[in-house]
Amino acid sequence: MLGWFYRGLTGGRVTTPYPRREERLPEGFRGRPVVHPERLDPEGSWEEYERACLPGAIRVSEKTLTLDLGRCICCGLCASVPGGAFTMEPDFELAVRNRGDLVTVVHRD
Repeated sequence: MLGWFYRGLTGGRVTTPYPRREERLPEGFRGRPVVHPERLDPEGSWEEYERACLPGAIRVSEKTLTLDLGRCICCGLCASVPGGAFTMEPDFELAVRNRGDLVTVVHRD
């Protein structure tokens, strides 16, 4: 038992460091999705974004599109929908104090 404890103390670091802002992210890294309201067709069908989102993070009603990052798994399927209204940004720090801060709502004009 003491041998195991001694090896644990003298074995060195066994975890990877948290990435710093100045470090490069791996090629193909997908962070959080971002909706660009100016690219959404106000007369078009927004339901295609809702159908593309497997975990149900995108909800569309008659007047709004809601993106809930609390449900999002950052798969990038919303960014693959033609039109480019969603992009995947390299932001991976999504800690918030209020659950509502993870929700983005876009209204049809």
